[in-house]
Amino acid sequence: MLKGSINRIKNLLVVVLVLGGGTTVLSAGLPGEYLLTYRWRDLNSPHSPLFNPAIISEANYNSLRAAMAPVLGGEFMLWEFGLNVPLGLYHTAGITTLIEGSGYAYEAITDGQGRLVPTDNRSQNTNFFLGLSYAWHVWNRLSVGTNFNFAYQSNFSYDALRGFGLDLGVTYRVLRHPFFGDHVFGLSAQNLIAPSMGRSYVPDFGNTSEYSRNLRISLLSNFWESRIEHSMEFNLKDFFANTEVFLDDVKELDWDLNWRMGFWALRMAKAYVMFGFGDDALDYWGFAVGANVPSFNFGRDLSFFYQYNIMTEDQSDATSHTIYAKLDFGLHREERYARRMARLVSMSPNELYNQARTLYNEGNYWDAFFIFSRIEVEHPDFFRDDYVKLYRSSCQEKMDMRSNALKNYERVKSEYSMSSIVPPADLGIMRIHYRNNNLTAATNSFVELNKPGVPDSIRHHGNYLMAQIFLQQGEINKAIQSFSIIPEGHPDYLFAQHAVAVAHAQAGSDMGHIIAALENCISIPPQTPEQQEIVNRSYVFLGYIFYEDDALARAVVALRQVPENSIYIEDALLGKAWTALKAGQAEDCISAGRRLVRQTDKPVLVCEGKLVQAYGHLLRENHEAAFELLSDAHDLIVQTEFPDINKLNARQDKYYDERDEFDELAQRVEDISNRGHTALMVSQLDSIHNRYDVYREDFRDFYRYESEFGRTSFFSRNIFFVKEDIEYALATVQNILGRSVIDREERRQQREIEEELERLRRELQEAE
Repeated sequence: MLKGSINRIKNLLVVVLVLGGGTTVLSAGLPGEYLLTYRWRDLNSPHSPLFNPAIISEANYNSLRAAMAPVLGGEFMLWEFGLNVPLGLYHTAGITTLIEGSGYAYEAITDGQGRLVPTDNRSQNTNFFLGLSYAWHVWNRLSVGTNFNFAYQSNFSYDALRGFGLDLGVTYRVLRHPFFGDHVFGLSAQNLIAPSMGRSYVPDFGNTSEYSRNLRISLLSNFWESRIEHSMEFNLKDFFANTEVFLDDVKELDWDLNWRMGFWALRMAKAYVMFGFGDDALDYWGFAVGANVPSFNFGRDLSFFYQYNIMTEDQSDATSHTIYAKLDFGLHREERYARRMARLVSMSPNELYNQARTLYNEGNYWDAFFIFSRIEVEHPDFFRDDYVKLYRSSCQEKMDMRSNALKNYERVKSEYSMSSIVPPADLGIMRIHYRNNNLTAATNSFVELNKPGVPDSIRHHGNYLMAQIFLQQGEINKAIQSFSIIPEGHPDYLFAQHAVAVAHAQAGSDMGHIIAALENCISIPPQTPEQQEIVNRSYVFLGYIFYEDDALARAVVALRQVPENSIYIEDALLGKAWTALKAGQAEDCISAGRRLVRQTDKPVLVCEGKLVQAYGHLLRENHEAAFELLSDAHDLIVQTEFPDINKLNARQDKYYDERDEFDELAQRVEDISNRGHTALMVSQLDSIHNRYDVYREDFRDFYRYESEFGRTSFFSRNIFFVKEDIEYALATVQNILGRSVIDREERRQQREIEEELERLRRELQEAE
């Protein structure tokens, strides 16, 4: 009995290593064999993305599959579960789970005679694998796919191992013929980025426990209306592995060639034979029998199979049995697409209009634009055609397609000159001219908004834009007057009151006027994120005013109203730091400066945050801490790039070039939308939408850069003044401490050495 238990332990450990569950480096290959080999689940290869991620593009129905294989008399259990879901005509998603469950290994102790005696303590090693898959029918007969993988190993109750990986695959349909059949050629790189199987979630590409990589070339065929199936695959394993992960540093590439042939009789019974070849010629052979009965599942696959593999090696225990099940359900992908197209075609213009308005209100201007365009093309007599054209133009304005929006606003005014949509169109025209900095044309549009019959709400929007034009032209009093016309309750009221405060400040007005306008702004609960941010900016403005007026308690109260997620939190933190410093509150000054350094990624603000912290430490006469902070700030600010007008001009030139390209893209979108809703239009829009997103992100980057370049906030100063203050404060502290520039350089070098030692220490701990 003892001998049997010990043999059982040995068998378990051997199979763990063979199936790739162990982490020991093997000359026969790297771990993960249970994942790479398809011999135990060969019948799943035409449906599994782990075989080739692009192969699931061949799926036409939602498909569930399962395979179970007991190995070594059930000591090991291998499972595969998967779901494939077609998404439209050309896309498919999938999820696959593999589980390798081992038997139990019993802990053994040595008795007095040196014999191993098993105990009741036992442990188990389980491998778990999850793959998320996507396949795209790119062009004609070509499909590509990818798997994003996660592997987990329980590691016999010790520290669990884990890793992430990536597969890539491509398939090409060589032939599709009713008699000569379908033939799909495939090429896949399994574990191209291999799970590194470490104790951290961060990939370690030098880990010797990473899963093996596999290059698979395959041909899947069927003949005679799918009555005969044929499969052949060639696998080359460990093709990217480093030589260090093999014993004696000798890299060995494993390969195998697998072949399968099946026959479907009477549209029910199926039988397969399969052979596998490797270095030892014939490695295994096997057979599978079962039934596929689509007649019981409305013409979709419903199959059950049993497979038996026989290893050709003498006295091999690795003979396996596999049980399969597969169920297709749902509609055929083409039928689903046809029904969706039929629903769209059969939708009344009222339904389309309501759908487009909903998308517009949700901010989905891209989809709303094409539905409005479809109504205009397919239902030209729709009773709300004027509003369709107005909203269509507004969608283009929201998408920053200014030239086309301007032309369409003018067109809708011309076609419906007596309609109530004329004032909103005039407002849209004014907005576009203002954004294009065409102030003369914007002023002319404002004249249109002051004609009789224009709703007050629209006229007040125009007053706000006109007031901004007055500010740019230096006519402060006219700007204040125009802002003040906008009544409480109007969407622009909060912005107008804040702008009134700014205008009064520019005009040098009495401080009471400025505070009154800001208090009007913060007294109204904001309804949108944009209104919330202008309220936050008003609190910062109030904090600055109270700071300058030495009302420090009121300044702190105002600055504390700015939430952490606001874009003005950096200004608020800087204001709190300077206010605390002015009040002689060293601890609050240091705390606010420290929070600012953590909050911002702008080098100048980081330096100023360290500067005010240093001032706080100087209040406490902690000169060493102040010296450290000022030294760090000085090292950073001398490395910081100063604003360069030439670089700004270069960014502007690039922006204008991209704007011209974007206008060409907008014109193409306009042309496509005027063709109505067709399958060709849908296929073209994906790539155009991607380009549109890239341009819009580039524009946002430029706006941020331009804003930061010329930004003036209430408490912060530009880099020149900050650098001057840091150098003066550092020189003062050095004089107090008797330090020199050489001392600071030595301290910097010492910090670099300590950081390098700390990095090496962490790497050593991870290696252990």
